Amino acid sequence: MAKKTKLLFICSANVVRSRTAEDLFKDLSKYEVKSAGILAESINHLTQIHLDWADLIFVMSEEEDHHLTFLKNNFEIKDKKIEVLGIPNIYPAEGDPALIEVLRKKLVKFLTN
Repeated sequence: MAKKTKLLFICSANVVRSRTAEDLFKDLSKYEVKSAGILAESINHLTQIHLDWADLIFVMSEEEDHHLTFLKNNFEIKDKKIEVLGIPNIYPAEGDPALIEVLRKKLVKFLTN
């Protein structure tokens, strides 16, 4: 069996964007997927363990690469592949159809089984 690629999605609070992205990938056979948030009150607070686990990291970074800057300033990420998605924190709820559409467009090359 082929090794699954480990994907990590990061946003601010791990409530809407990163959790929705996780849901898009969780049933695809070639990926393992997790999500986390950078804020202390996040549902699943980001740790170095998450980053060490991941093969590929996606950050939502709605303003001036905020999430990427946070990672660089607070964690060891030197050899990690990180993709900046540029998705603003404007969606009202996890699973929002407009958010799913944006995520699908930005992640199309990864959404294959």
